[in-house]
Amino acid sequence: MLTPIQLRCEYAENPMGIDALHPRCSWILKSERRNQRQTAYQILAATSREQLGDNGLVDLWDSGKVGSSAIQVEYQGRPLKSGERCWWKVRAWDGEDQPGPYSEIAWFEMGLLTTEDWRAEWIGYPGAWPGRALYFRRDFLIEQPVRRARIYMAGLGWSELRVNGQRTNDRVLDPPQTNYSKRVLYSTDAVESFLRPGRNTIGVICGNGWYGTPRLLLQLNIEYQDGTREEIFTQTSHPEPWLVQIGPIIENSVYDGEVFDARLDDPNWDSPIFLPPKGLVASHADGPAGKLMATTLE
Repeated sequence: MLTPIQLRCEYAENPMGIDALHPRCSWILKSERRNQRQTAYQILAATSREQLGDNGLVDLWDSGKVGSSAIQVEYQGRPLKSGERCWWKVRAWDGEDQPGPYSEIAWFEMGLLTTEDWRAEWIGYPGAWPGRALYFRRDFLIEQPVRRARIYMAGLGWSELRVNGQRTNDRVLDPPQTNYSKRVLYSTDAVESFLRPGRNTIGVICGNGWYGTPRLLLQLNIEYQDGTREEIFTQTSHPEPWLVQIGPIIENSVYDGEVFDARLDDPNWDSPIFLPPKGLVASHADGPAGKLMATTLE
């Protein structure tokens, strides 16, 4: 009897921000017996975990029994939408044509698949202070319970995302370097656990990296418990603008490293209790020509 374990999508465990239209689903096999082989598999995929139960409705994909030893298969179900989550499980048949139990349930979540899904525009600051990192900030209100919230962000050259004074991930030197004229990588972060009722703050530090003068593209998609949605994104036409300032990183270079002036450090710059000075409103900036693509690096 074979049991599929360690389910992966695009080589990652329960990934977010997938932009492959037919993402690759894979697994490895476990058996208490030696010399076992897979002769067939069946994948079930649905829009919720509950629908993969014994009496659930598999509404995305039922591959049926497929005679194959393959342990990596492209998703071939109903086309997935931007931001949609797909829950899936798999079972395998052994050399005696006996089916094993279904695997544990895994999931993957799509990113922003088309340019129309991106409402954000690139922002920066004209005549930005050469060599210094830029600190972007935006305040907004949450007035009802949040079910799900995702931030999609490309901060060039390298960036660090913060919500209400807390880092949302442990990535460094993010996004990975690319040929920016061909492709620009964006990351996806689940931030519902960082949000709270009332005033909230997004803060982003952008350094030069391999790109040069910092640029920011960010979109926060919020889904509330009542099903309504809201989008907050980098733009220059909104009455509540994105603000930009300089901070303690007074020099940063891929060759010479970073100079940090602790006298300029305000630990509350990215939290709702900080009162930013007037002026220094971020402005529209020309972004790179490359295509926006989800990063697959962890």
